[in-house]
Amino acid sequence: MANNIGKQLASLRKEKGYTQKQVAEMLNISNKTLSSWEVGNTMPDLIMLPKIADIYEVSCDELLREDNIYMNILLCTLAIVFHIMISQALTRNKTMIFKSLSHE
Repeated sequence: MANNIGKQLASLRKEKGYTQKQVAEMLNISNKTLSSWEVGNTMPDLIMLPKIADIYEVSCDELLREDNIYMNILLCTLAIVFHIMISQALTRNKTMIFKSLSHE
C-alpha cells in the first residue's frame, strides 16, 4: 500500500520538476523522510496530505486515489471523532436534564 502512494508522490514531484531536497524543505521534513515515502518504506501522516497536495497542485483525493488505505483511515478517524462528539453531547444533555429535574 505504501508503495502505491510513494510512486504517486515521486511521480508528482518529478512532474513539477522539484528535487527531493526542495520538497522536503517546503514540508519541513528531512530528505530521508521524503525518500522513505517515495520508495514505500513509510507513509506520510494524514495531517501532511493537504500541504503535499498544495505543493503538487492536486487535490487530496488525487493523492489518495492510488491508495485506498488512506481513505479508510480517514473515514475511521472521522467516525471516531463523530462518536466522541455524540457521546459528549449526550453526556451534556443528561447533565442538563438531571440539573433541571433537581431544581423542580
